[in-house]
Order: sequence, then C-alpha cells, then structure tokens
Amino acid sequence: PSYFENQVVISKVEIDEKYEIEKDNYKSEEKRELLQFTTQDEEEANKFMKLIQQGKNFEEIAKNYFDLLKSDINIGFLKKSELPAESADIVFKAEQNETLGPITTKFGISIYKIVNIKSPKQKSYQEIIKDIKKKLTKELSIEILFEKLDIIEDLIAEGNNLDEISK
Repeated sequence: PSYFENQVVISKVEIDEKYEIEKDNYKSEEKRELLQFTTQDEEEANKFMKLIQQGKNFEEIAKNYFDLLKSDINIGFLKKSELPAESADIVFKAEQNETLGPITTKFGISIYKIVNIKSPKQKSYQEIIKDIKKKLTKELSIEILFEKLDIIEDLIAEGNNLDEISK
C-alpha cells in the first residue's frame, strides 16, 4: 500500500467525516486513583471512618485493623462510569487526598480516598487532523492496491501473460 500513498487524494469532506466518527478517540476522561475499603458491616465502616477522623492513615488502618494490603485497597485509576452510581458523583466532586464515606452501594458500604487525579485531555486540532490524514492515506492506498489487484486478476482471467499485464 505504501507504494500508492502518493496517489491518494483526500478531501476536506473525507477528513471531516472521519473526524466526526473518531473524535472521541482523541480525548480522555478524567480519572481518579482511589483507595477503597468495602465492608458489609456498618460498625466496621464507622470504626474505619472514626480512625480516619482521628488522623490515622488510610493504608495503616486497612493493614493494622483489617489485615488488608495496599493491593487489597488500591483500585487504581477509574473513570466516573466505572464506579457504582451511588458513589460516582461524590467521588468525582471531591478533592485529592480527601476521604469519603461511608457510602452504601450495591457492593456494600465503601470508604474512598482520592489519591491522585488525572485531568481530562484533548489532543490539538492540528494533531487530530494530521492523524486522520495519515489513517485515511493508509486506508485509501490499500483501496488503490486492491483495485490494481482486481485489474490484474481480470487480465489473468482474460489469458494475458505477465509481460502483457505489466504493460
């Protein structure tokens, strides 16, 4: 296909159509890194929050009082849509290092700590257009290649030899 790239002509309409289809691929949602303690026991949840209010560290409470490792409570970076509906808005309105809860969800009673916040990102228009042109060039050069192969197959079917086909 790269042999035919110089034959590709891309119109503004094609770029605009491709942009409309793929524009969501060029932006990322806000994500938050969370620590989460979840229990079915309301007393445990209240005990956890009471210790937080006394100034104790989230990870130390999980380890010392509930025998949980960091890997047990660190649920990583999540988008709002990846959290239970009951806690998503609350978590995404909170500030970094804030501890929230207890929040009752369908999974139990949860306490969250926002460890880190990754802001949403959007590529620049120039970067997006450059990438779209590159993709369209590749797609259209493949189309040209297949058109040439169809012509060659037709010529072979008509009984032409390689010398005749190459001309």
